Amino acid sequence: MLCVSGVELMKTYRVEVNKYEAERQELANAEKLFDLPITMYPDLQNVQKQMKGLEMVYALFEEQTVGKHTAVHMHATNPIR
Repeated sequence: MLCVSGVELMKTYRVEVNKYEAERQELANAEKLFDLPITMYPDLQNVQKQMKGLEMVYALFEEQTVGKHTAVHMHATNPIR
């Protein structure tokens, strides 16, 4: 069974959401060109909002993980006597 971390999944999903946003922007440009009302995509907006929040959480997680590994490494190389 393949084990993929949440951080890796977030990066994958970010690429996917960016692709959908680019398509949305292209459609909006075409709608403007033909003087059509701009279509709203509330689900995409909701996903983007959730992604921003999750990215903040995962950024904190990564900082904590790096800090934890650094502290463990420092303690291993310079144990308190």
